[in-house]
Amino acid sequence: IAYPTKEVNAEESQQAADTWNQTAKPPITLRSRAEMIGFFSGVEILPPGVVSCNHWRPNGEAEPEVYQFCGLARKA
Repeated sequence: IAYPTKEVNAEESQQAADTWNQTAKPPITLRSRAEMIGFFSGVEILPPGVVSCNHWRPNGEAEPEVYQFCGLARKA
Protein backbone atom coordinates (compact mmCIF):
# COMPACT_ATOMS: atom_id res chain seq x y z
CA ILE A 1 0.00 0.00 0.00
CA ALA A 2 1.28 3.48 -0.79
CA TYR A 3 -0.34 6.82 0.00
CA PRO A 4 0.76 10.43 -0.16
CA THR A 5 1.14 12.06 3.23
CA LYS A 6 1.41 15.50 4.74
CA GLU A 7 3.67 14.24 7.51
CA VAL A 8 6.61 15.16 5.25
CA ASN A 9 6.66 18.85 4.22
CA ALA A 10 3.05 19.32 5.28
CA GLU A 11 2.41 22.64 3.55
CA GLU A 12 3.83 21.58 0.17
CA SER A 13 2.04 18.24 0.32
CA GLN A 14 -1.30 19.85 1.10
CA GLN A 15 -0.87 22.43 -1.68
CA ALA A 16 -0.03 19.70 -4.19
CA ALA A 17 -3.03 17.61 -3.14
CA ASP A 18 -5.34 20.64 -3.29
CA THR A 19 -4.13 21.54 -6.78
CA TRP A 20 -4.53 17.95 -7.98
CA ASN A 21 -8.01 17.63 -6.46
CA GLN A 22 -9.16 20.83 -8.19
CA THR A 23 -7.97 19.74 -11.63
CA ALA A 24 -7.77 15.95 -11.87
CA LYS A 25 -9.39 12.65 -10.99
CA PRO A 26 -9.39 10.51 -8.89
CA PRO A 27 -8.92 12.73 -5.85
CA ILE A 28 -5.83 12.38 -3.69
CA THR A 29 -6.30 11.49 -0.03
CA LEU A 30 -3.39 12.32 2.25
CA ARG A 31 -2.91 9.75 5.00
CA SER A 32 -0.84 9.68 8.16
CA ARG A 33 1.49 6.81 9.02
CA ALA A 34 -0.95 5.82 11.79
CA GLU A 35 -3.86 5.69 9.33
CA MET A 36 -1.85 3.50 6.99
CA ILE A 37 -0.85 1.13 9.78
CA GLY A 38 -4.57 0.72 10.46
CA PHE A 39 -5.00 -0.81 6.98
CA PHE A 40 -2.70 -3.65 8.04
CA SER A 41 -4.90 -4.94 10.85
CA GLY A 42 -4.69 -8.72 11.08
CA VAL A 43 -1.63 -9.13 8.87
CA GLU A 44 2.11 -9.09 9.46
CA ILE A 45 3.76 -5.84 8.35
CA LEU A 46 7.07 -6.68 6.70
CA PRO A 47 10.27 -4.78 7.56
CA PRO A 48 11.01 -1.95 7.47
CA GLY A 49 7.31 -1.25 8.12
CA VAL A 50 5.35 1.79 6.96
CA VAL A 51 8.02 4.27 5.89
CA SER A 52 8.78 6.91 3.28
CA CYS A 53 8.75 5.04 -0.05
CA ASN A 54 12.43 5.64 -0.81
CA HIS A 55 13.35 4.09 2.57
CA TRP A 56 11.50 0.84 1.98
CA ARG A 57 14.33 -0.76 0.09
CA PRO A 58 17.20 1.64 0.65
CA ASN A 59 20.26 1.36 -1.53
CA GLY A 60 22.57 2.10 1.38
CA GLU A 61 22.81 5.83 0.71
CA ALA A 62 21.15 8.45 2.91
CA GLU A 63 18.06 9.59 1.03
CA PRO A 64 15.54 12.27 1.98
CA GLU A 65 11.97 11.32 2.77
CA VAL A 66 9.44 11.65 -0.03
CA TYR A 67 5.83 12.77 0.40
CA GLN A 68 4.51 9.22 0.25
CA PHE A 69 4.53 6.35 2.73
CA CYS A 70 4.34 2.68 1.77
CA GLY A 71 4.22 -0.69 3.41
CA LEU A 72 3.87 -4.35 2.56
CA ALA A 73 2.29 -7.13 4.62
CA ARG A 74 1.95 -10.87 4.61
CA LYS A 75 -1.29 -12.66 5.38
CA ALA A 76 -0.69 -15.62 7.69
